[in-house]
Amino acid sequence: MSMWNPWRGCKKCSDGCLHCYIHKGDYKRGINTSDIVRTKDFCKPIEKLKNGSYKMKSGMVYLCFSSDFFIEEADEWRDECWKMIRERQDCTFLFLTKRIDRFSVTVKTPTPKKQNESNVKYMPWRKLWHEHFTQMKKKQSTWRCGKRAA
Repeated sequence: MSMWNPWRGCKKCSDGCLHCYIHKGDYKRGINTSDIVRTKDFCKPIEKLKNGSYKMKSGMVYLCFSSDFFIEEADEWRDECWKMIRERQDCTFLFLTKRIDRFSVTVKTPTPKKQNESNVKYMPWRKLWHEHFTQMKKKQSTWRCGKRAA
């Protein structure tokens, strides 16, 4: 598993942002989350070792976990990210977003017909939250005081 944050910073856009870990973590470190900046790791997926192999290992890559991949302020950098993602077919890039409505606006090349035909996996935040809430509700109904309910 690798982590790739081509930019950092975010702006609240929905009720789902109320408990966002990005804002809380930045607050603790004295960082202004509203500043959307390109990071030193921007080209991380395509950086190579002296022997020509990629520095970032194949497999799952958690993308933009210090921002939202579809935040408007990163529009000028996103095309370059899509190119790096397409180059690294040996990796699966996973990101969460609260701005899934911007997906078609930000992809300027033909997209796969199905999500699983690509090396990019995404999940709208509402769906993720719903799945998490449903799982928690199931756990609460089957477990009481550390013992499985009858």
